[in-house]
Amino acid sequence: MEQFDPKNKISFEEFKLFYESTEKVTDRRNTANTWNYSICTAILGAIAMIINWSVGKPEFIFTGVSIVVISFLQQIPLLYDRNLVI
Repeated sequence: MEQFDPKNKISFEEFKLFYESTEKVTDRRNTANTWNYSICTAILGAIAMIINWSVGKPEFIFTGVSIVVISFLQQIPLLYDRNLVI
């Protein structure tokens, strides 16, 4: 019969700690992704409403398109700060 090796218990404890840490990180990432998805959906909905409003009133079409273009242009520096642009 094999003798109990304390090193095996330590290895298992390290694995358990690693697994729990990985699980916490995964949960945080899922929460952040859900939040970002909600924000992105709200922004796209707002853009769709602005475009729909400006198309319905031809005298405001330039205003609606300008708002959409400016909102996109404001995001470019954020993409460069996060190194998301190649």
